[in-house]
Amino acid sequence: MANNEIDIYGFIDSQTIEGMTISPQTVREQLKAMGDVDEVVVNINSNGGDVFSGVTIYNMLRRFDAHITVNVDGLASSIASVIAMAGDTINMPGNAMLMVHNAWTIGEGDARSFKKQAEDLERINSVVFNSYVDKNPDIDHALLQDYMDEETWLTAKEAKKLGLIDNITENSRVAAATTSTILGGDKFMTRYRNEDPQQPGQQKESSEITVEDVMDKLEEILAEVKKGNNKGSEETEKQTESKPAENSFARLFNMNIK
Repeated sequence: MANNEIDIYGFIDSQTIEGMTISPQTVREQLKAMGDVDEVVVNINSNGGDVFSGVTIYNMLRRFDAHITVNVDGLASSIASVIAMAGDTINMPGNAMLMVHNAWTIGEGDARSFKKQAEDLERINSVVFNSYVDKNPDIDHALLQDYMDEETWLTAKEAKKLGLIDNITENSRVAAATTSTILGGDKFMTRYRNEDPQQPGQQKESSEITVEDVMDKLEEILAEVKKGNNKGSEETEKQTESKPAENSFARLFNMNIK
């Protein structure tokens, strides 16, 4: 990584855990270490995270005296999409995604507590909303709010049409991976109501292996594993009841396959 580059990879949080989370403190230290530079390059691949940590990173980048170039390498989701809006120039490959939605929380308490939480979330939503509007003041406000309300996954073409990015670049070569289970990665993506919709009839622009190719192959493998397990269940009388059949695929992903 060059001296003027910042990688925002992983969960955005108030504390940095190397290889898993990134915090405002880390970004501040990296900016200070750069000194007098003409350009700062920010590479993003993140599911999002803590709203205020993300807003802090966004504001630090906005006020830094240099041209900010943002590369959405794979995913800029939730508050990570807000950080992306700090770029003077925002680049996004054709196979990357931008996800926008309303802020949400988990709470407890009486009716007054929930009412206050709802009011607080509305204020936070306005902060997020304004970050997108600052990037493109001419954006259709009603459409943007609808996208946030419905939790919308945007392709590079869609994001560019909305004026949220500047350039569509060549597709990134990416590999499939699971989010760290230490961070609850197996549950993190279930927070999102809408998964990335498939685009029917869409032609592949490159002969390189894409995430979609990998996921299709994994689905085929999973189907074969399930088929094998179903066949094995017919012979359970030959096995000990207390010892379920094992398979390497299930162990690899820490899954219970039925």
